[in-house]
Amino acid sequence: MSRNGNVLNRNQNVGAVLSWVVCVALGNDKISSNVLLFDLPVRRTCPGMGECGKYCTSLKPEVGKWKGVPDARWANFWASLYDPNFVDKMVAKIRESGVRWVRFHVSGDLYRKQYLEAVAEIASRLKDEVNFFLYTKSLHLDLTPLTSLPNFTVIKSLGGKFDHLIDTSKDNYARVIKDPSEQWDGEFLCPEGAAGLTGKATEKFCGYNCFYCLSNKKTEKTEPHQIKVAFLMKKKGFNGTKLPPPPPRPAAVSPEDEGGR
Repeated sequence: MSRNGNVLNRNQNVGAVLSWVVCVALGNDKISSNVLLFDLPVRRTCPGMGECGKYCTSLKPEVGKWKGVPDARWANFWASLYDPNFVDKMVAKIRESGVRWVRFHVSGDLYRKQYLEAVAEIASRLKDEVNFFLYTKSLHLDLTPLTSLPNFTVIKSLGGKFDHLIDTSKDNYARVIKDPSEQWDGEFLCPEGAAGLTGKATEKFCGYNCFYCLSNKKTEKTEPHQIKVAFLMKKKGFNGTKLPPPPPRPAAVSPEDEGGR
């Protein structure tokens, strides 16, 4: 695993060889390499997706030149869905990386109950070693297996199908705004808020100098607090963008097998 990010080179077309491989990355353009990332295919694993599907910046790697990115995301999806050793492999990958912070789903989301339970099991096995966090619009699922863990922070994202299930007076929440004037009282504005910590909003501040969203609990970097973050939209949307077809289903899985793990 390299410290500059992906386990797989972004330009490497790995195709069908990814059956049952778990692909992780150390940071990205915004998040420091202190944070390990695990991603799934964009949109297709987002049951709570709403308007965000029109401007999701995670679409770019799947429609751009980084052929290895969609392959890696699909490999993770197949593994999470069908590999009986998925939890063991993830725990091993995380321990091997030596990180203290893990984020699920820069791309993708909690796509079904069984997968959520697998994520909870991964975090539970590492509860004395690693802190986990994720943003989710899959609010129709019972999030208790995650929120009950001392090392897991769940941030509910506005802009999806289940916004009515978010209580902004007490829940951790995140939303996207188009202009700073739309910021609500008490919200942390990202990346502008973190720019004061690093001097530049373009630096990889998340998980380096800024830990506001990484945990709402007491850790070596954070104190208990309600997470209220507004992300300032700065890039054009991808409305109407068509995703390429997924890679071939792994040979070990038949099209009729929809049960998964």
